[in-house]
Amino acid sequence: MTGTCSARSASAQVLFQRIYENGKDVPFFQQRINETGQLPARTPEKIVGALRVLSFSEEAHRAEEYVRLSSSIIRQAQGHCTHFIVNRDRSSYRRKPTID
Repeated sequence: MTGTCSARSASAQVLFQRIYENGKDVPFFQQRINETGQLPARTPEKIVGALRVLSFSEEAHRAEEYVRLSSSIIRQAQGHCTHFIVNRDRSSYRRKPTID
């Protein structure tokens, strides 16, 4: 059982690192001083919040308690992470995605 858990952790870490490396140049993930003169959430916090929602089907307000981000920031991060994953794996789809 330990081997399975460590393999899952390793694959999760690789996914996190790929999203981080891809997202650090996206303006949403960059940390800049906002209008109130404060620093917003860091990139890893946004990615962790989004992955908790995507991985565990958590509500955004639950992830909000874990990483101390607002639900709207987590939803935006979730959209950016999903966009990255879909674009990365687009060539391996067997069929075109359904457009609503």
